Amino acid sequence: MKRLPQTRTSAPAPCLDQAQRTRVLFVLSLCLLLVVMDATILHTAMPSIIDDLQPTSIAQLWIVNAYALVLAGLLITTGAVGDRTGRKRLLLLGLAVFTGASLLAVAVPTPGVLVLSRALLGVGGAMIMPSTLSILRNVFTGPAERARAIAVWGMMAALGGALGPVLGGALVQWADWRSAFLVNVPIALACLALSWRVLPESSAPGTARLDLPSVALSFIGMVAVIQGIKATTKDGPLTYASGGALVLGVVLLASFVRRQRTLDDPLVDTSLFRLRSVTLALLAYLLVTAVLNAILCLSSQWFQTVRGMPPLTAGLRLLPAMVTMIAAGAVMPYLLRNLTTRVLLGAGVALVGLSLLAPAVPGDEMTTVAVSLAVLGLGVTVAMSTCVAVIMSAVPPERAGRAAAVQESFLELGNVLGISVLGSITALLYRHRLVPPPGTPDQALDAARDSVGEAAGIAERLPEDAGRPLAQAANQAFDSAFVTTMTVTGVLVLLAACAVWMLLPPGKAAATPMH
Repeated sequence: MKRLPQTRTSAPAPCLDQAQRTRVLFVLSLCLLLVVMDATILHTAMPSIIDDLQPTSIAQLWIVNAYALVLAGLLITTGAVGDRTGRKRLLLLGLAVFTGASLLAVAVPTPGVLVLSRALLGVGGAMIMPSTLSILRNVFTGPAERARAIAVWGMMAALGGALGPVLGGALVQWADWRSAFLVNVPIALACLALSWRVLPESSAPGTARLDLPSVALSFIGMVAVIQGIKATTKDGPLTYASGGALVLGVVLLASFVRRQRTLDDPLVDTSLFRLRSVTLALLAYLLVTAVLNAILCLSSQWFQTVRGMPPLTAGLRLLPAMVTMIAAGAVMPYLLRNLTTRVLLGAGVALVGLSLLAPAVPGDEMTTVAVSLAVLGLGVTVAMSTCVAVIMSAVPPERAGRAAAVQESFLELGNVLGISVLGSITALLYRHRLVPPPGTPDQALDAARDSVGEAAGIAERLPEDAGRPLAQAANQAFDSAFVTTMTVTGVLVLLAACAVWMLLPPGKAAATPMH
C-alpha cells in the first residue's frame, strides 16, 4: 500500500522587506548566470584548447561532456539535500567547489586535469542551480512578486546560455582558453561573499535519512541516459556505450521512480507528474533548451568556420538573442499574472519554431540569421519563464528544492539532446552534401567529410588551387545542412506548439499557485 508522506516541520526563510528581497533576487540571478554561462562558454574556447593541449579524441569528448554528466547526475540528490540541510548552506558550498575547480584548470593545464576540473564544476553547479530556485520560491511567496522573480530567473537562465559563447570568444581572442576558466573565479568569489551576507537560510528537515539506493539510482541512471544519447548519435544505437547505456539508464530511472512511491520522504515527489500542466511544462522546457543550445553551438560554428569570423565577432553576432531575452524578461511579470499557461507556453514554443524557419527565407544571410536569433531569444524567454512559473507554483515551499532539481534535470537533458541530435543531423547532412572538387586527394576528402572545421584546416594545408575549391564546397554543404536542419526542426517545434495549445486547458494565469 502506498504510504502518505510524513508531516515535516519546515524552517522557512525569514520575512524580508522589499529592498532585501530585491537584493536576494540580484544575488540568485548572478549565481545562476555563472553556472549556465559555464555550460556554453566552451563553444568558442574548445578549438583553442585542442590547438594548445592536443588532447586525444576521447579526452576532447570528456572535456566537453564531464560537466553535463556530473551536473545532471547529481541534481536530484542535491535538490533533496538542500531542502533537508539548508539551501543557503548548499549554495555556499557549491560556490566554493566551483571556485576551486576553476583554479585547478588554470593551474594545471593538462587534458586529464581539465576533465577533472569540468567534473568538479559539475558538482558545484549541481549544488548551486536547485538552491537558487528553491530560495527564490521560499523568499517570494506572493503571486505577483513571485511572477516577477521567476521572470527574472527565466531570463537569466536563457541569457546565460547565450552569453557563454560571447564571453568565451572575447576571452579567447584577448587572452587564451585558460581565461574562460579564470573568469569564473572573481564572479564565484563575489557570489560567495554576497550570498553569505544577503541570502536567508531555509530548510525543510525530514525525519527519514537520505535514501542511498535512490541517490545511486538517480545518479547512475541520469549519467547513463545522457551518455547513451551522446554515443547513439555518434556511433549508432548498437553498441554497449550507446544503446546499452541508454537502456541501462532508462531501467535505473524507472526503478528510481518506483522506489520513490514507496518512501516516506522521497527525493522526488512523483505526484507532480500527475498534473498535466506540469508534465507539459517539463517537456516544453526540455524542447526549448535543446533548440537554444543546439542553435547557439551551430551558429557559433557557422560564423567562425563558414564565414571566417574571429571568436569575438562570432560571439557578438549572437547579441540579437540577448537583446530580446532582456526585453521579454521585462514584460514577463505582467504576462505571467494576466495570461494563461496555455497562451504563454503555446506562444513561446511557437516563436521558437518560427525562429528556426527564418534562415530559409531568401535574403541577406546575416540579416536572416540575426532575425532568427532575435525571435529565438523572445520565444525562449517566454517559454522558459512560463515553465518555471508552472512548476514552482505547483509545489509548497518545503519541496521547492526537489521540484527545482527535476526541472533542471530536464534542462540538462535538453542541452545534451540539442547538441547531440541536431548537431549529428547537421553533420550527417553535411557529409552527404559535400561535393568534392575534381582533383581533391582521397585522404584529404575523407578528413574533410568529418566536419566543416576539419575541411577548413585541410584546405589551408593544400595548394591554393586545390584548397580554395574544397573550402568553398565544404562551406556550401554546411550552409545547406544548417538551413535544412533548422527548417525541419522548426516545423516539428511548431507542431509541438499546436499540441501544447490543444492539451492545456484555458485554466488560470500561469503564476497562480496550484496547491
